Amino acid sequence: MAAPRRSSVSGIVLLCVAFAGLATLIGQSERLLFDRAPAGAAATHTIRIPLSGAYEKFSPLKGAPATYETRKIRVPAGVEIPEADRELVTTYVENAGRGLGHPIGLVAFYFCLAYLLLYFMGRFAGARAALLRTQATTLGVLLAMMAAAQAVLLDTGWSEFLFPAVTPAIFAALYLDRRVAYAIAVAMAFLVASLLGFDLQVLLVLLAQGAVCVAVLRSSRLQNVLGAAAAGGFAGVVTFLISSLAIAGRVTPQFGQMTGDLYGAFGGPAVAGLFALLLVAPLERMFGTVSRQRLAELAEFNHPLLKELREKAPGTWAHSIAMANLAEEAAESIGANGRLCRVAAYYHDVGKMLNPRFFTENQRGENPHDQLRPEESAEVIINHVVEGAKLAAKYKIPPVVADFIPMHHGSSLIEYFYEKALDEGATAGVEREQFVHRGEKPNTKETAIMMIVDAVEATSRSMRELTPKSVERMVEHIIFSKLAYGQLDESGLSLPELKKIALTLVDAILNQRHERVEYPWQREEGEAQAQAEGGERRDPTGTGRTTPYPKGPPSRPFIAAAAVRNGLRAAANGGAGQAGFERVERAILERPGVGAGGGAEAAGVADAAAPAEGPHSGRVALPADEPAAEGSDRAAVVERGAGVVPRPPGR
Repeated sequence: MAAPRRSSVSGIVLLCVAFAGLATLIGQSERLLFDRAPAGAAATHTIRIPLSGAYEKFSPLKGAPATYETRKIRVPAGVEIPEADRELVTTYVENAGRGLGHPIGLVAFYFCLAYLLLYFMGRFAGARAALLRTQATTLGVLLAMMAAAQAVLLDTGWSEFLFPAVTPAIFAALYLDRRVAYAIAVAMAFLVASLLGFDLQVLLVLLAQGAVCVAVLRSSRLQNVLGAAAAGGFAGVVTFLISSLAIAGRVTPQFGQMTGDLYGAFGGPAVAGLFALLLVAPLERMFGTVSRQRLAELAEFNHPLLKELREKAPGTWAHSIAMANLAEEAAESIGANGRLCRVAAYYHDVGKMLNPRFFTENQRGENPHDQLRPEESAEVIINHVVEGAKLAAKYKIPPVVADFIPMHHGSSLIEYFYEKALDEGATAGVEREQFVHRGEKPNTKETAIMMIVDAVEATSRSMRELTPKSVERMVEHIIFSKLAYGQLDESGLSLPELKKIALTLVDAILNQRHERVEYPWQREEGEAQAQAEGGERRDPTGTGRTTPYPKGPPSRPFIAAAAVRNGLRAAANGGAGQAGFERVERAILERPGVGAGGGAEAAGVADAAAPAEGPHSGRVALPADEPAAEGSDRAAVVERGAGVVPRPPGR
């Protein structure tokens, strides 16, 4: 699966040149289609004269002084031009925007606007915004919106503020990056204003609408979009009134036109929000992104692909769940998309379910790699990425999620089997390329985080001792190795961000692998087993130090304690009832030393409560080489002539 490419300087320049040329054609379409003033009294197309101009008005009386008036004129197509405005409209249509300098200036303006937008996306926005596909699609959407705006402005008498110019910014805020959304809102405002002779009032209103909508918008739910649209509409109305006073010194005198502009300034963001929601599917495919609703659907554990993974490779599923928690925390620590990382973690190893027993987390004893050569084992490991990509395509997983499958290993080396091949003495015949993953390097912050977290989570499970220092060394080693091999070169992660990720992962690993206090029965059985095997026991002070036990059979107090514990379980499972269970428990708690009196008493209660025969008899033969002294704890629990003690149920 080929990874999306980051845009280069030459690519940005070519995109900007193409954008400037097409935008100039759209901007000059009025002159190309309607190159003359209307011959009759009716307008051949909608004529709009911006508020920002000062127009000379001559008095019909000879010798009267000339006056200047700043006002807005809008004559819809097919409507008769008012007699008082006919001369002014005719002059404007015949002279505004004429000459060679106007299109040259437009080309330069549109080129600079596009270049600044793409530079901002590549330099200050997220890594996905720097991709060639994202930038080309962004310019394409802006051109399409500009063409639609020109069609509306020329063919209808609607207020220019009603056009949904904020649609691209709303979509970017929901599915790309909020910083990109602000930049797109600014660019779209300038583009629409340029179609109206760079009308200052239109520019200010659209800027206010876009900025407030992006700032308030939090989710793609309809009520949230409508709330953001209402806030943007209110900002548009306020900006319209203030700009009218600032430019003309008064609100537009034509009441009907002013009312339409107020409705447009308030309703434009609402129309834009509805369009953004209706166009989610095509825009997702064009930008290669995914909505929050789609992520929520993919996060459902009853998704067919996740259900199959859970059934066929339960160990891999457990690894994926642990990774989801780690990846989400790491992403949120640097402001990346934590929700995307969580969902992608569920799917990143789906290819393992085709051969689950070849992966450690799914093995229960036998390791099939023992029967394979290192090269064959490496091929199996490499293929889980290839098969995972095929499964993602089969189940129509969105590309932005499916990209995590080939990128979470990138082109890294499978070190274990490579070293194994070298250790076997076949150094001359070992080709390093056979042990290298064939995926793509991570090209976003989220995919890079997944690569780091995958290695950290797997390594943490093989560590014998988890202390803050050891976990910190492990995380740093993994990150430095990824940097050294160039795996993070295209991710857009900075060193401060890597430091935040490392600190977050250290805390998260320690929290996931926290220790719990042993239950008394666990401690007693563990000490009995350790003494029998001559092993070590943990220091009860909690310092983590261990002390060796002498080899030999367990001492009688430990035998009695274990017997009592096992006996009370057998009593409970055998139907002795809660009362019998509590009597045994009380006897143990009152005499923790399990001496000659307490041990015998508790063991006797347990032996009496447990059934003598049947599946819950809970009895197992003891070694017969150590006779039980009369009156000892052992004698109290050893059946006459059989030498048995209660067995814990389920063993």
